Amino acid sequence: MNEATIRQYYCLLACIVMLVGLIFSKVLLSMGMIGLVMNAVFDRRVGEHFRRFLSNPALLGLTLIFFIFLISGLNSTNTDWLLDRLRMKVPFLLLPFAVVAIPRFTRREHLGLLYFFLLVISGTCLSLMGWYFLHFGELTAAYRLGQVLPTPGMHIHFSLMTAFSVAIAWELIRQGFHWRYARLEQGLQVGLLLFLTVFLHVLAVRSGLIVLYLILVYLLAHYVITGRRYATGLAVVLLMAGGIALAYQYVPTLRNKVDYTIYNLHMIRSKTNLKELSDSYRVANIEAGIALGNAHPWTGVGIGDIRDETEAYLQEHYPELAGPGYMPQSQYVLTYAACGVFGLLFFALATAYPLWHRRNWRRPLFTAFHVLAFSAFAFEQLLETQVGTAIYIVFVVLSIRSFMEEEADFLSSGTAKSSQPS
Repeated sequence: MNEATIRQYYCLLACIVMLVGLIFSKVLLSMGMIGLVMNAVFDRRVGEHFRRFLSNPALLGLTLIFFIFLISGLNSTNTDWLLDRLRMKVPFLLLPFAVVAIPRFTRREHLGLLYFFLLVISGTCLSLMGWYFLHFGELTAAYRLGQVLPTPGMHIHFSLMTAFSVAIAWELIRQGFHWRYARLEQGLQVGLLLFLTVFLHVLAVRSGLIVLYLILVYLLAHYVITGRRYATGLAVVLLMAGGIALAYQYVPTLRNKVDYTIYNLHMIRSKTNLKELSDSYRVANIEAGIALGNAHPWTGVGIGDIRDETEAYLQEHYPELAGPGYMPQSQYVLTYAACGVFGLLFFALATAYPLWHRRNWRRPLFTAFHVLAFSAFAFEQLLETQVGTAIYIVFVVLSIRSFMEEEADFLSSGTAKSSQPS
């Protein structure tokens, strides 16, 4: 077995560890990332990898996200919190370069890893569904108080990964991807797509449901428009509308979550009993972030001071909500408040460019993931946790790496054809 093959297996193992860590363990997540970085750094062709990295503007732009927040730190006085925030952004500095050093990462390797991730997520959701039925009454009552079914890690992150897994199942079916038994595995993939869609309604995490609906609308629109299947599209839309109505009627966790949200909004509007409402903190934090950004539009308050400044705003305007040390619960609003309007603009461009580069928006799964990312940036501070950052950066850079392989194969085949005598 030659060195390239050994490195190939090593990198795929690191990716598997990373994907498992996304769901179950921050330690495994870190180990997988470190493994990929070590492969790049201790490769004798590190200079060649670095040149390939610099020649890919999509990967380079993602790395610049780290420097956006680093520069905003020059405007910060709380160095401890600054270092903590920069620590969360280190994957942006390292992973875009590290994936370039994977010896070979074709579409089959990429889809195989996503297939593995789909199976792990589905197995986890199946066990959670069993837990839900075993504790049906207790958990149904908990949802009336805004609580959710216990999940590995943060429930918001888990719901986002589950929603993306629905898109993965869709893509595997579309591509006809399988490991060994084509018909059996396609049936399994269809079953997992339907099961995960149902499970997300039982879990009833609003972030996950919003992302699920947006992804399904995009994938359906792509399917209808590219194939001109307008009658099928209309039938599916009607079926989805009926399914949502039935889910609200017959899935108690979903119904209780919707009713609790409506109650929250009513109480927030009247500014009544704010301390007891989960959504009041979100609304107040986002309002604080917008106010801080408007007060410091060019430089922001600095990523190191964002928590302290948010707390000061809450003390002044919502004293009953102050104390826990929140930040604006929207990545876009947080970036605006911390880095100013130019920081927000560069952040938006850096995260959107991979979709625009070489017209990658034509790739349904990659676009579906960006539907997830942009939605999560709007209503979650996704990149302010280790797992949230990893959810974004891991799936994006692995996709870009597989696109690089496709481009290299296309260029080599074109060169081979042009060199043949006519």
